[in-house]
Amino acid sequence: MRELESVGYLMRTTAVYGSGKFGAVDFSLITSRPELRPCFQVEMLAVWLFRSFTVDIINHMARISGGDKMVPLGAQEMNALGVGNSTGLGMAPFLVRHPMLINNWLLAREEALVRVRNRPNLTLQDHSNLKDELKRAQRNARNWISEHPIQLQKIADLQTDLGKVEALLCQDLIQNAQPWNHVWIWAETNLTLEGQEAFLAILLECNGPLVDGLADCMDANEHLGTVIDGSIPLFKIIHMIEHQYAWALNVDYNLNAASARFWYVSEEKLEPRLGERFEEPGQELELPLDIGRMVALFYSALCEFDPAAVLADFLRSQPRHRYIARRVLMMNNHPYGEVQDNLIDQSMMPIDLLRCKLSFFGATHFDPRSDRWVRISLFKGQDYPNFDHQVTVSGSHNA
Repeated sequence: MRELESVGYLMRTTAVYGSGKFGAVDFSLITSRPELRPCFQVEMLAVWLFRSFTVDIINHMARISGGDKMVPLGAQEMNALGVGNSTGLGMAPFLVRHPMLINNWLLAREEALVRVRNRPNLTLQDHSNLKDELKRAQRNARNWISEHPIQLQKIADLQTDLGKVEALLCQDLIQNAQPWNHVWIWAETNLTLEGQEAFLAILLECNGPLVDGLADCMDANEHLGTVIDGSIPLFKIIHMIEHQYAWALNVDYNLNAASARFWYVSEEKLEPRLGERFEEPGQELELPLDIGRMVALFYSALCEFDPAAVLADFLRSQPRHRYIARRVLMMNNHPYGEVQDNLIDQSMMPIDLLRCKLSFFGATHFDPRSDRWVRISLFKGQDYPNFDHQVTVSGSHNA
């Protein structure tokens, strides 16, 4: 059982992040169907169903081998099974290349938190639900196994933080003014980032009817951001950059450490890779993922131009900035669309990018195998699609 917990799955997927996988048609062909419009719903539904198939095929093989002596998987073993996935650098550029989509994902998350924090009361049933979800989170943390030293520390922090949450829930929260807002402010002050994210998940799980509809707001029409308005005066764009991209302007990209890496596509596997700029050849093939540096160069060029001129005049003179100009204009209405970090810095951890996206799929038990790829489990500990069937074949299920 310990080995099963350490891996978390018996079947693993290929990529779960693009339409066309698992027999799903291209996303463009199903967007007219409202039940299939939410991002990656078809793919993740398929993964969830494959998890049930894992149990069925194990029991089937056991029955063939053992006959009447066959013992089906029990509830504990079923609960420990998810669907595995190992994700590497190929997923990281997705967060950069789809800023409108990422903005909508994070905007939905922020809106969900706002709705929960604005609830005026916390009932006895709410209090009970919080305790139940906390128990699930604690069980998940206890069973979370990794060999990566950074992740081991995060797991330890999470277990400590959940203990703090348990102590908080022992208090009488019902009498507090704005109790949901009170507990979140407490979490921001007393928990690590790992604990805060886990506690946020607990709060949202306890407020499903309030936030579930936001899943319908997470898709994006990315064609809307393709047009450049060339009539905008340059001083307005300079202001946009200073307001939205201060994080990018505060980096000295002339330092080797700040420009140590470059992204490219490998010739062998046609997948994104990271190269060391000052140690390896190939930077002439660099992908445009260094958004911070490109914005800083764009800003510097704008400041040397007539601020009263319009963008069309500038781009006619310096067309190499068209890509980043389009992006800056797009992000003016999408405040959560950028990864606000230098993605070519020597200290950048690609696995943080991977985890950000995977968390929206409901991935759990992140187990980094290096700083560039991570192993996860999907739907571990969740319900199975045919509950009655699973009880009959595999015993009671306590997910």
